[in-house]
Amino acid sequence: MSKDITIYFSSKEQVISSGSAALAVAFDYAKNHQILLPSTTRLLKTPSGKPYLTNPKIKLSISHSGKYWLAACSVAELGIDLQQHVDCRREALSRRFFHPDEYRWLKSQDFKPFFSLWAAKESYAKYTGAGISVFKSFSLVNKQGIVPKIGRTKLQIIPFRDGYTLALCAETIDEIIFKEDFLERV
Repeated sequence: MSKDITIYFSSKEQVISSGSAALAVAFDYAKNHQILLPSTTRLLKTPSGKPYLTNPKIKLSISHSGKYWLAACSVAELGIDLQQHVDCRREALSRRFFHPDEYRWLKSQDFKPFFSLWAAKESYAKYTGAGISVFKSFSLVNKQGIVPKIGRTKLQIIPFRDGYTLALCAETIDEIIFKEDFLERV
């Protein structure tokens, strides 16, 4: 079975319900990968807010920022996050939410990679299901910058649109397929 990751994205204006949109992409992923997904499949959330399907054959992660909504699907656990680059108090947010090592690294970079680190941390928190409450408990940087792995989990910053940063965490990141404006066709 293919372990590719499909990232579906659309304008937020096209998404009436994030849950319905997530189910639509899960059914499309299942169809494209010849996975039987019963019509009774539902989207639920863990106590920490991580969405999951009642059918465990497909894993998904959802994110939205700025004008985009997206969901990533795979047969293996994953976490994805999209961050629009907006004016904010990067230093204060970094000091409040990030590990001290990350704060020092960001400061040495004049806080320019702030959104890349935020997206990376949030994608990892979604991968683990822990949420942002654990942001300060782990670091995703070393002297070279944002790490490509944390434990056995791969971390990748993926080119997206100008003014946005997209980060993906998964045990395996081989092939990534993008499906733009999928929701216009459902």
